[in-house]
Amino acid sequence: MKDKHQGNCMNEECRARVIGTCLDGIRCPVCNGLVYPVPNDGIPGHINYDLYKKNNNCKNTKGINNLGEDFEEEQKRKEPLIQLTLDEYNKLPPKIFHKGEQLKGLINISIDWRTNDDLGEYLPRINMTYIEREGENIYLKTIEYNDVASDI
Repeated sequence: MKDKHQGNCMNEECRARVIGTCLDGIRCPVCNGLVYPVPNDGIPGHINYDLYKKNNNCKNTKGINNLGEDFEEEQKRKEPLIQLTLDEYNKLPPKIFHKGEQLKGLINISIDWRTNDDLGEYLPRINMTYIEREGENIYLKTIEYNDVASDI
């Protein structure tokens, strides 16, 4: 057992102890907290990460919830909050996606971002108005993100 590495969870409420042959960049399998390396103490009651990966069908060699390539690929798969696509300047309307769904019947799109300084720490104001049809009914819908603090 001395050939295995040990890592301890940094989460104060969890403090899980994990051992395995390769613990580089892993997250705690209990709480998803950060794990830091420590000398293997050999005390029973730890989580064997190699068995954990095998029993949970983990395909990657860096471990589940790692901070390596697989984590970056997972982040790429997440849909952006708002995505605007404009193929050409004079080709309107642009395609707007909100949480992965394309908004149809666009009436107004407004994005206003004023920094008031060179740090750019204020949040933007975003307003998207569109028409949604259900049968013969027409609904005017608005999605709005507005940081009140940026009014100061």
